[in-house]
Formats: sequence, C-alpha cells, structure tokens
Amino acid sequence: MIKTFLKQGKRLGSLNSYTVFFSAVFIVLVFWLLLPTQYLEEPYSDYTKFYYPMAKNLANGGGYYYEGGVPVLLYPPGFTLLLSALFVISDVLHINESMILTLFILLCTGISAIIIYRFSLFLWNKKYAFLSSMLWVCYPLFLWFTRRPSSELPFLVLFLGALYLFWVAIRTQKRIIAYSLLAGMLIGCAMLIRPIGIGLVFVLGFSLLFIKYQLKIRTKVLIIALMLLGNIAIVLPWELWVYQKTGKVVMLTDGSGIAMRDGLTFAVHLKGYRQGVKIPDDVREMMRDMHRNHYSKMVSKAYIMNLLRQKFRENPGAVIKLYMIKIVRSWYCTDSQRYELALLAIQIPFLLLSLLATYFALRRKKEYYEIALIIWLFVGYFWLMSILSLTLVRYLVPGIGLLFLLWPALIKGQKTEV
Repeated sequence: MIKTFLKQGKRLGSLNSYTVFFSAVFIVLVFWLLLPTQYLEEPYSDYTKFYYPMAKNLANGGGYYYEGGVPVLLYPPGFTLLLSALFVISDVLHINESMILTLFILLCTGISAIIIYRFSLFLWNKKYAFLSSMLWVCYPLFLWFTRRPSSELPFLVLFLGALYLFWVAIRTQKRIIAYSLLAGMLIGCAMLIRPIGIGLVFVLGFSLLFIKYQLKIRTKVLIIALMLLGNIAIVLPWELWVYQKTGKVVMLTDGSGIAMRDGLTFAVHLKGYRQGVKIPDDVREMMRDMHRNHYSKMVSKAYIMNLLRQKFRENPGAVIKLYMIKIVRSWYCTDSQRYELALLAIQIPFLLLSLLATYFALRRKKEYYEIALIIWLFVGYFWLMSILSLTLVRYLVPGIGLLFLLWPALIKGQKTEV
C-alpha cells in the first residue's frame, strides 16, 4: 500500500510527503510530552482487557481461542493479528514491546497524514493540502487515539487509503482494475479490524451514482464488482474459519448485538467506570426495564429490534427521545461518560466550521460537489453506525478526518490541477 502511494506521489509532489510524515510525528511526540501521565493510562480499555492478552496468546501459538478452546467471535481478528505480528517482531529483534507499539502508532499517524495530504492535492495547492493534513493530526480526538495502541489507528489508515485509491481511480481513470481491487481489499482489512466498516464498499458504490467524470455505466459496475471481489477475498477466510469451528455464519462478529444493547442501557448500566448522564425520566425508566428484564437476552439483534418495537408501541415518545439523544450524543459521547462537556466545546465549533467550509468550497468550484458529497456520505454513515451501536464519538472520527479536506476553503485555497 505504501509503495502505491509513493508511486502516485511522484506526480503529486512526493518530496512534501516526507515533510508531512515527520511533521505529523513531531506533533504527536509533543502531545505525548505535554499530556499528564495519568491520561496515558486507561485500565478499562478494550486493549488491556482483550486485545493485548489475546494477541500475546496468538503470538505464543495459542490460537484465536479463549481458555478451554472456545473460538473468539466477540471481535474479528484483524487488530489481534496485527498486534501479535508486532509482538513476534519484538521477540525476534529483541526490541522492547513498548518501543515497537510506539513506532507503530507513529507510523499510522504519519501515513494517515500523508493520505489526507495527497487527497487534498486533488482540491488545493500544496500549501493548503499540507494545512489539511496538519489540522487532521492536531484534531484533539485523533491525538487522543495516539495515547496507546488502539484499533482506530490502523482502521483509519486502511479506510483513508481505500478511499484515496478509489478517488485516484475515478479521477485519473488509470489502473482502474488494480486500484479498485486494492481499495476493496483495504476495506476488507479495515472490516476485520473494526466491524463498523461493514458497509463501506456499499457507500463507495452508492457514491458512484453522483460522480460524473465521464465514467460509463459499465465502468462504474466494474469498479463496484472489483471492490466487492477484493473485499470478499480478505473477509471470506475469517468467515470460513468461524463456520468450520462453530457451524455458525456471523457477519464479522457476534458482538454487534452487545454493542446495540450497551447503546440502549448506557445511562443505567454504568459498569463500574461510567460517570453517569442526565436523561429524561421516561427514557431512564425504559432503560431500567431493559436492563432489569431483558439484558441477558439482548445479545441478538433480532431480539433487540422486537423489543424496540414493543417499547415504541408502549411509549413512542420515550423511544423517539432516546434516539434523539443518541443522534446528538454521537458527536461528543465517550464510553466512560467523562470529558463530554470539553468534547462538546470542541465539536460545536468544529462542526460549524466544517459546514461553512463545505459552503465555501461548493461556492468556489462546482466540481467540488462530488467530493463534498462523498465526504458527507461517509460522515453520515459513521454517524448512523454510532447511533445504532453504543453511540460514541470515536466512531465518527474516520468521517471527521475527511472534513478537513474542505477546510482550506475557509481561507480560499487555490486548486491544484491534476
């Protein structure tokens, strides 16, 4: 993937990519230096509870199983495999695990910044493309991801990489087969790291309906088919392994129902670390009933949907209010329910500036309609996934990163011809 980006960069100004990479790394290092030590530790994270011990088990030859030989279906294996590979490298090269993980975080940071930079070059000159990438790296939620190993960072690299290759294919109309297939494969890898990526290929396919770069219908169909082929080629081995071990067909994970359940009981099931939030009394009472009388059964999406229909018949106002709360909280909610006011203070001006940047971009160039539409389609996709699931702002960050592509419009950047 890196080789592909470097080749494409020969035409788009690859020398500046090194500046982007090391500038991004420098920003993260400064952030770590300034951040108080207590914020670098998060004992309730998925990494400490699941990913680290499972990756160590995998690296030591134990396989992707719980104790007793039960296959792991709660999370797809992508991030665990990635961590286990890093641990093996650490052992072979006799390098401290913390150093390997730190280098991995910095590598993901630099690559994501390069992708944003290269993508921006389709819209702006190099100065403003550099600005887009640095704004992305300085975005507080992105910096927060860099505190420790997390599945978000490699997911971001894969997602942004897939979208960039998709855009290169349709804009240059060169190597369409290779780029489309590779984009689908990257999305497949992203799905195996975070199941939230399950619909990304379909969003890209849908966006082709609005793209007018002299693409014939059969070319658009070919792009979609190749992305699906690449996607299936990556995901299918995992699905076959699960079926062989359990006799079940799962859509990446059997934990999606659990995430939905948490999103419907977040105000009453505090898990020992959540701070608690204020919600209307009727919504809280509905959550309490779900937690008391249905919680153990709310692992199935079908059961949850039937329960929601029942609750809507009993008290439609409470269900509507719950989802209105989830729609808003998606932009600032954390799992621990801490720092939410601070996040709200960040997100409100960010969203307003992003809307203003979109308006200025569309006013300057009609050809920006396509890229602006794709960007907001992905923002909407990740927003919807957050609403349907646990409702966390971290689920929106991949879409938020794309919005920085439009921010140079706030200072009237000039377009770079490609």
